[in-house]
Amino acid sequence: MSEGSRIERVEGRRLALPTGLKDVVLPNGQRIRADLGVIVVRLTDADGAQGYSLVWAQQERLLVLFEAGLQLLGPQLRGTTPHDGESVVTSLRGHLGFVGWSGAGAFATSGLEMAVQDLLCRRRGVSLARALGKRSDTVRAYQTGLMLGSAPEDLVTEAKAIYAGGVKAIKMIVGKPDLEEDLERIGAVKAALPADATLMVDALQHWDPAAALRAAEAFAPLGLAWLEDPIGHHDLAGYRELVVRSPVPIATGESLFEEADFRALVDAGVPYVIAELERVGGISQWMRTAELVSQGEGVLLPHIYPHVSAQLIAALNQREAWWEYVPWFNGLVPGRFELRDGLLVVSDQPGSGFDPDPDAIERFARADWLDLASG
Repeated sequence: MSEGSRIERVEGRRLALPTGLKDVVLPNGQRIRADLGVIVVRLTDADGAQGYSLVWAQQERLLVLFEAGLQLLGPQLRGTTPHDGESVVTSLRGHLGFVGWSGAGAFATSGLEMAVQDLLCRRRGVSLARALGKRSDTVRAYQTGLMLGSAPEDLVTEAKAIYAGGVKAIKMIVGKPDLEEDLERIGAVKAALPADATLMVDALQHWDPAAALRAAEAFAPLGLAWLEDPIGHHDLAGYRELVVRSPVPIATGESLFEEADFRALVDAGVPYVIAELERVGGISQWMRTAELVSQGEGVLLPHIYPHVSAQLIAALNQREAWWEYVPWFNGLVPGRFELRDGLLVVSDQPGSGFDPDPDAIERFARADWLDLASG
């Protein structure tokens, strides 16, 4: 198979993935539906090789914007013979000058770049981790769950099941109107788990800086690994203050798009920086962000995208390696992750790690395949 085969088809398809959750109401009142809206992107080259990716949204109606962005940029990819992800991002961003890079354009660029990277790895017969210079065969896993609307007894049941499944670190959602209720919920989960379990919490940008500091001080005796998104992502001054004063390490960044914004977090001393693949421009830009974060001696954390994130984390050179397990995508991808004593065994299967089952795509489809390059 030639590495120089031109991309002939650029397609996308809307799916609704059952998450196994109930509808979730965030602290800001936004309702997140149990079925996750995604667009699967598929590239096909002249040799018939294919590459896949997906972009996801909290609200299904946002997929209209993502499709528009993909249809804007898809024609720029058809007929090309890309050899790396970074050149793809540079080219696609060049067509977004009028509408701007952030927002729908970023999601579209990311989806196309990730599909290119998957295609390139499949052509070469290597895993993404190997292509990036794999450093570790295992990475530490944590699972996100334990939602705000769950009763304490349900939190305990869920936490025990996660631990029994081989994941020994769990991130739960906080932000109850009464801080004491948050403390009771965390305490109940901590007491129900073995001593080697690790907990971290996510406030979903719920507090102002003063309330966040009060919460951090109250959480300190519980030994949390980090407090994620305690305040709005735009409040850089607030994060600077929290980094200095909070007794619990701070994590944030998943809502950001621009390299300058991540640099600001690094300069502020944020110890755990989060970057989401579909916002930053895909795999190549995520790895650039990792280099930036490492210069400040911080730790980069992935957000969602467990199949691809596993490959990325295995290639990083940083003091800690954390992989976020979110089981929402299990029904779309055949096989299961291999977990051993709290560690994920990182696959060496060729590709980016995202290998959707065609039957599952048909089962969850909300529309036919859409030609993204017809323009």
